[in-house]
Amino acid sequence: MSWRVCTILASTFWACGSLLALIHVVLILRLPFCGPHEVIHFFCEILSVLKLACAETGLNQLVIFAACVFLLVGLLCLGLVSYTCMLFTILMIQSGEGYRKAFSTCSSHFCVVGLFFGCTMVVNMVPDFSQQEEKENILILFYLQSL
Repeated sequence: MSWRVCTILASTFWACGSLLALIHVVLILRLPFCGPHEVIHFFCEILSVLKLACAETGLNQLVIFAACVFLLVGLLCLGLVSYTCMLFTILMIQSGEGYRKAFSTCSSHFCVVGLFFGCTMVVNMVPDFSQQEEKENILILFYLQSL
């Protein structure tokens, strides 16, 4: 990969992440908050902040869901295509040692990426259920370990 391609990819992801964060901040700033101002989480996660709002948060939740669908699912699909190409390349390696080394490197990375995307999708896309905060905290611990 050339420096130009690397710079373009990094800049694009930084710009998209910053824009998405800005959209969430603008949407949260318009909400009134009342009651206890305590987020029961390991960090200030956006869905926990929305639970403290005294107004309708449907637009915020719609934006979060749309971002999950387009970004997480889209990036997951791109990642799966990339891993499929890597798998076919690894299968063409003639040397047994090279094959094992390449496969062990890619498989461990695939596990980390799967853990990252799986936890993120479950935390942000699963509807409310009983004892959700405790279960989300456990998933967020797994998510933080994959970073």
